[in-house]
Amino acid sequence: MAFTTAGQLFRILQHFGKVKNNNALLVYQTLVYSLKEIHPSIEMREFYYSNFQDIFEEDENIPVHILVEPWVNTIRLAQGSTFFFSSCDFEFFESLVKHDNI
Repeated sequence: MAFTTAGQLFRILQHFGKVKNNNALLVYQTLVYSLKEIHPSIEMREFYYSNFQDIFEEDENIPVHILVEPWVNTIRLAQGSTFFFSSCDFEFFESLVKHDNI
């Protein structure tokens, strides 16, 4: 259920970005918040990372910093207790630092 719901939110964000809907920012912020909530699950993180990367590649104007700061804070606070690094985390960070709008 969580994968389906998140997948639909990513589809909505993708569509809103294409049609320049003002609610795209709200959907984006919702996804960022939900990423913080699902952080213990590596499978969910991989799913989110993949979808975020697709959206960042499609729309270079997306404000990546909206994701970076809260995500880094979540990792910092949860590291070693509910967050354990995986290779997908490093791959995602690498894609973020390469983004033109960081």
